[in-house]
Amino acid sequence: MATTPKIEKPTKKELFQMIRDQIQHEDGLINQRLNWLLLSQAFLFAAFSTIITSDKPLNFINLAIQPWIPFGVTIIGMILNLSSFAGLRPAYASLKSLRETWYEANGKSDETKRIQNGFPQVTWVGRRMFERAIATSTTTPWVVFTAWVLLATITFPIRTTVVWLAGIIIWIITTIYMYVSTFRN
Repeated sequence: MATTPKIEKPTKKELFQMIRDQIQHEDGLINQRLNWLLLSQAFLFAAFSTIITSDKPLNFINLAIQPWIPFGVTIIGMILNLSSFAGLRPAYASLKSLRETWYEANGKSDETKRIQNGFPQVTWVGRRMFERAIATSTTTPWVVFTAWVLLATITFPIRTTVVWLAGIIIWIITTIYMYVSTFRN
């Protein structure tokens, strides 16, 4: 009969290093996601401004469709921001799980102490709501999303009060969703 090898429990130092490595990995993912978001938004804003300021119609597109092109760019911008935000949420959930794993092994972090049980804080989350690192990176998609909603309501080819109300409602619902999702962790 084959015996299963006994897996040794990591020491606190090994656990600390494993958790820190994973935190650095998650921070890298957050950084990459924000960089890709900002890069994509820069291209979309450039395309949007080029379309809006162009004197000539696009010859390869039907004239009836052309007024809808700026609105379409704003929709793409909004979708990219929402998908970026959706990608940030799991990374922050993972960071929260890693912190909790460390707290189980080393005790809850006391923010007044820099060293606890011989180890530094595994990560700092902030004391108040807007000091938290999550607020910084999740506010970026919200700010750009807000700009796209405003541009979408301005460039919508049919200008009515209903369009403005729809833009405001979409913005309010998305703002509540992002706020609750961000500060729930």
